[in-house]
Amino acid sequence: MLSLLQLRDWPRRERVALSLIDGRVRREVTHEALRSRALALSDYLIEQGIGYEDRVAILSEPRPEWVVALFAAARAGAAVIPLDPKLTAEELCEVARDGGPRVAFVSSRCVDAGLRMKAVVPGIEKVIVLDQPRQAGTVSCMDELKAERPHRGRERKPEEAALIVYTSGTTGTPKGVIITFANLVFEIESLLKRLPVEETDVFYSMLPLNHLLEFTGGLCSVLYAGAEVCYGPSLLPHEILKIMAEKRVTKMVTVPLFLKLLKRELERAEKKGEGRTMRDRLGGGFLYFISGGAALDPEVEDFFFRSGIPVYQGYGLTECSPVVASNSPQACRFASVGRPLDGIEVRIQGTGGETREGEIQTRGPHVMRGYYRRDDLTRELVDPEGWLRTGDLGRLDGDGYLFVTGRLKDLIVLGNGKKVQPEEVEAALAQSALLKEICVVGVKATSGLLAGTEEICAVVVASEETGARYGGQPELLQEAIRVEIERLGASIAAYKRPSRLVLYPGALPRSVSNKVKRQLVSRWLDQHVAD
Repeated sequence: MLSLLQLRDWPRRERVALSLIDGRVRREVTHEALRSRALALSDYLIEQGIGYEDRVAILSEPRPEWVVALFAAARAGAAVIPLDPKLTAEELCEVARDGGPRVAFVSSRCVDAGLRMKAVVPGIEKVIVLDQPRQAGTVSCMDELKAERPHRGRERKPEEAALIVYTSGTTGTPKGVIITFANLVFEIESLLKRLPVEETDVFYSMLPLNHLLEFTGGLCSVLYAGAEVCYGPSLLPHEILKIMAEKRVTKMVTVPLFLKLLKRELERAEKKGEGRTMRDRLGGGFLYFISGGAALDPEVEDFFFRSGIPVYQGYGLTECSPVVASNSPQACRFASVGRPLDGIEVRIQGTGGETREGEIQTRGPHVMRGYYRRDDLTRELVDPEGWLRTGDLGRLDGDGYLFVTGRLKDLIVLGNGKKVQPEEVEAALAQSALLKEICVVGVKATSGLLAGTEEICAVVVASEETGARYGGQPELLQEAIRVEIERLGASIAAYKRPSRLVLYPGALPRSVSNKVKRQLVSRWLDQHVAD
């Protein structure tokens, strides 16, 4: 696997590695063409002085050029910072300030954000567009860059940083998770043992490539096995179904929210009486889904299994590269996240009792090297014996299957797999003079497409002045605060913004150290919703 990342041993060169379907556009890139383009780009990067200790950022929706930039940077000696295109320009600049990339690769859709990063982060020397530039003359296009001569690729060692993947900190300060080549090699080899990939497989890629499950399970392991990854711009089930049929997609890495939407789409088609099997509706050759990032609704899991299309649920986190456990065709237990991958230790550290529930802790070659330039945070998460505290609650049954039952930490996990730190959202919204207090919590949506998944709720206390201004007019008060939260929320990514707003009567409950008791607010909210 390390040789593959360094563009050395590249098997099955004539087979299609990557494809893109975007409207009328149809493109295919063979393994050999991918290797050749990455070699040429890495020669250019080496000639520009990119090497060990350098970092290269990639800001783009999933597309073949993203992968070219990845392999080129790895061969040049740099660590890659995969950026989330859903972040705001301000958030991206914060990540860039911390990560310090010298080069930023961007798609044409992200040119403005890339140029904004370059303007505020002095260390960024070049912004390079992966596809055809939208604004001619302002930036260079990747395919236009040529080295004067070929260069020898830089040797990469297993312990070196391959990726620095950023997650949100509790105060809004981004944390860079250092993933080594050893982490990636272990994960990819372990996933291929658990969920084998054949040369004839075609994976549809719908998740961003800064999502490590997509990166390892939906990209690297697929290319290593000589199979194909297909990219498309749509997240809509009916459009993805068309692509799956056209490409004869066999497998997909996804998240619970998409499966919930797909279930609704398939049930709608079934009611029309089209007379086709589930497998036919999924393109004819589809085998199974791999789901992660959030809890899978048992009703959705049961629907697909009864239809003959299994969903193999797994569990992990970015700090674990990311997969800790997974179900598989050989061993699958309903409502569990499977057994730990071979070579990974999992223990339940907690209260004991009849349920034997406690914090999920894990140790092994999947655990990150640490947080970038934050040894203090690393020591808080990983103990001297190498056990990583996940902050999730769970239990192991007698056969070694892991069940995730809750969370110790305040992290909000959305149905699309996105993770949101409530403190980060509170910091963005607390600047309002209309608010005296605010507490952000995750609540279960009870209606609509998101029913059963977690959504973000802002529980607020209006300031005395605001309360007096709208005294006796609760609807106007609620609307004024909603508009204010919408305005302040523009500084954070759309998925982090509250979708619900609830006014709290009186002062929020606080501890002796003056911290808001988030659990008490959540309990009150449950009662409030019930009433």
